Amino acid sequence: MRNSSATVVTLRRLSTVSYVHDPDDTTATLWTWYWMDEHGYWREYNLDHTGTDLQQALEDAFLRKSPGGIHFRIAYGDYKINFSPESDMRQENVRYGTKRKVRRRPSKFVTGNDIKLLKRPESMLSAEQTKAKDSHLPSNWSSIPSETQYKRVSLSCLSEEFKDVEKLFRKSMKRSVEILKIERVQNPFMWEKYQSRMKENMLASKKTINEKRLFHGTSPGAVGSICKQNFDWRLHGKNATKYGEGSYFALNSWKSDTYATRNNKLSKFMFVAKVLVGSYTVGQSSYRRPPRKDPRNPESDLYDSCVDDTSSPSIFVLFDTDQFYPEYIIEYYVLQ
Repeated sequence: MRNSSATVVTLRRLSTVSYVHDPDDTTATLWTWYWMDEHGYWREYNLDHTGTDLQQALEDAFLRKSPGGIHFRIAYGDYKINFSPESDMRQENVRYGTKRKVRRRPSKFVTGNDIKLLKRPESMLSAEQTKAKDSHLPSNWSSIPSETQYKRVSLSCLSEEFKDVEKLFRKSMKRSVEILKIERVQNPFMWEKYQSRMKENMLASKKTINEKRLFHGTSPGAVGSICKQNFDWRLHGKNATKYGEGSYFALNSWKSDTYATRNNKLSKFMFVAKVLVGSYTVGQSSYRRPPRKDPRNPESDLYDSCVDDTSSPSIFVLFDTDQFYPEYIIEYYVLQ
């Protein structure tokens, strides 16, 4: 019998200097820190309770090999991270002792050719390369790893962005609630589809489009799939097709709350979505698309959406996935 042997190869990630050490170096590596939530998803650190960028604070403490790691507070929790061993870094809740895995990854893989390109004078860049540098994504979005389809970013409760969403949510909420978390949904593919549809609508109408921020209550298990694949009317039950077989959105948060179901921690989930409602008419349960504006003309344009009442609509039904974008997730608890 021949003895089999295995060859063990040790791999090491090579990188340029960290952006924290030299922020002016265009070839510096931008590192991103993540923690794993209870569902096994990697979440990016955002801001602490004072609005300080945790990404830079974590990277700085890691590079300085700070003894005892780093301590910080997010919303109502105090946490600490020990950076040793680097292969098994953990975040620990100081009060409860709960531990979560932590990892540090480059935000973007940079090749040798990329570095050469970055070192070239601006005048030598091609038109396509210069255009690529201009972000087509919202300015408030944080970086997204190239291998990631979408990302959920927790907002600091002290940020203006958080306060704006909270104000919109509470304005039409009839129940007493405690907001546990607000997350921004960053899905470049879905955002580009939404922006393309918006441009089409603008060209077609030759005037300002009718865009609204609306609510959509859902079950805890559907949150991840909505972030990844958008709202899907095919998942709605028969009780949610009164005005057509489409995706339903409400003008008032209290209405969407009636469709939001609790998880095992008794918290509920509601989306704030950007919706291109456009022109609308009263819907019917048999509709699978909006009706024609002129029923007598087979080539007539269609309405963009259906509603419960054209004079004062509170429910909107959309039939195409590029007509809406899930902008924020609100996790909240209803106070008894």
